[in-house]
Amino acid sequence: MTNSNSRHINLLNNRQKLVLNALCLLTTENKMTNPIEPTQLVHTPDSMEDFIAIVDSLSGEERIVAYTYSMMAWNLACKITEDHLKEYHND
Repeated sequence: MTNSNSRHINLLNNRQKLVLNALCLLTTENKMTNPIEPTQLVHTPDSMEDFIAIVDSLSGEERIVAYTYSMMAWNLACKITEDHLKEYHND
């Protein structure tokens, strides 16, 4: 794995930890459920390393598109979680 990929994993893992912590709060302390439903349309990698290996196996242009759209989806998942938290705390 390249140095650039290691940086991406570290950045994503930090953000992932924040989202996971928020979801844990939603499901344990407040008896709420995860607002993000998984899809069965695509494979779910076992780890961020697996995900990066899959994307890095693509050609240059495909890789750029894959990373761009996956990060858009990641940001949307974060927004959905944040909106859900705000709505819950305002009730």
